[in-house]
Amino acid sequence: MPLVPAKCTVCGAEITVDNTKEALICEKCNSAFIVSKAIELYESENKPEAFEISEGVLKRYRGDEEDVIIPDNVTRIGGGAFLRHENLRSVLIPESVAEIGDYAFAYCTSLQSVKSSFEDEDGCVAFSENLRYIGDHAFRGCTSLPPVILFKNRDRIYHDGDPVFRHCYEDKESVRVTQKGHTEPRMYSKVGSFDMELTPLSNHLFGHDFDKKKVKYENGRDGTEKYEKNDGKSGHSGSGSGGQRQHRSDVWKKLGLCAHCGGSFGLMKKCKSCGMKKDY
Repeated sequence: MPLVPAKCTVCGAEITVDNTKEALICEKCNSAFIVSKAIELYESENKPEAFEISEGVLKRYRGDEEDVIIPDNVTRIGGGAFLRHENLRSVLIPESVAEIGDYAFAYCTSLQSVKSSFEDEDGCVAFSENLRYIGDHAFRGCTSLPPVILFKNRDRIYHDGDPVFRHCYEDKESVRVTQKGHTEPRMYSKVGSFDMELTPLSNHLFGHDFDKKKVKYENGRDGTEKYEKNDGKSGHSGSGSGGQRQHRSDVWKKLGLCAHCGGSFGLMKKCKSCGMKKDY
């Protein structure tokens, strides 16, 4: 006789029932109840919370819904919070979220929609104006994402260096990226008190081996001017004056980083971000 936990639908007492029966009498209150309903009641009240949240940090999503709305009390999505939720189809990341951690949505292969509000257009990965940091490989392997990325934050967006959208768009003809208020998007890393612009940006968004000719940067100031940036060698570089670039390069050298982009070196003295060899 298969026995399973249940909860009386009349008195609410927790009981054990034979799940092959259609109806039984509660041993606590002597009332009749439907067995399947009593089992459902028990399971619904003992189901773990879908969102594990602590002090504003969404540490883990334990649900299995295809369409998820993250609660408004979340200010940070922790590393790996949605890792390998392969049935996740859409997610609404509220305006309250300022940080998205490493591998937060990695390998969510069915993810087709990322919005910051219900008003955001479909067919676009849209991040809110309050986003301040996005982690390494945050959306790695999300192969169903639309090839249009919008950063609403007009201020600086920080990032540690490894590509955000690694292995997402290799099968797409092109991918468009926009940041509100800028002719082209910019991301920064912080070493001590010095902010370093991450260039070329395509390396940090898609990987150094991604075909950079696919990347199109849309003017976020008025939404009309569109042009391509070829690995930082043509068009507007967004890197400031030559003196500023030289100062940034000197700082990177002192820190033992790549003089070209501020990335770190591998065993063969080759930059992990831009692929350039150490030349100092």
